[in-house]
Amino acid sequence: HSMATALEAQDAVNIAMNDIVDALEDLGLTEDDIETSSITLSEQWSWRDDEYETTGWRASQTLTITTTDISMAGEIIDVSVENGANDINGVTFSLSDESEKAYRILALEQVGELAKEKAEAICEGLGVNLGGIKSVSESGVYYVSYDAEEYDLKNDASSVTPTVVISGSVSVTASIYVVYYID
Repeated sequence: HSMATALEAQDAVNIAMNDIVDALEDLGLTEDDIETSSITLSEQWSWRDDEYETTGWRASQTLTITTTDISMAGEIIDVSVENGANDINGVTFSLSDESEKAYRILALEQVGELAKEKAEAICEGLGVNLGGIKSVSESGVYYVSYDAEEYDLKNDASSVTPTVVISGSVSVTASIYVVYYID
């Protein structure tokens, strides 16, 4: 929001944010699901007659909203816009801490099985027998979240068509280094 004074700009943002948070809580989200991720207040300038002139103040706040119900994503966006949000920075699909841990373990188990299968195939091709494991090291386990596009709603905040958000894939990757003995 851009206003004549810093107090007016911040007050306008505070009103909008309170309306948005109240509406999100009416959807069933809790304070644990809603997090303020940034607050800015800055003086706006314009170059006129060989000098800078204050043209107003701009305030903004950014919320990060977390839900495990993907089907609510579009409704969360719509309710936020209906209550004053004018910039949606995107939707990110990621794993909960518990799911991330479970998938990391699964990825390591699967990459271990794959490493053994590859070692057995190599040994078969060489005409030797695969022995026991000499050493194993983990090179890393990571996952890549899926980000939906950014929405700029400054000019189309009055849309009555519901927002559709289609989830993407989250990939988990594990790498290990295994050294086997050859019998």
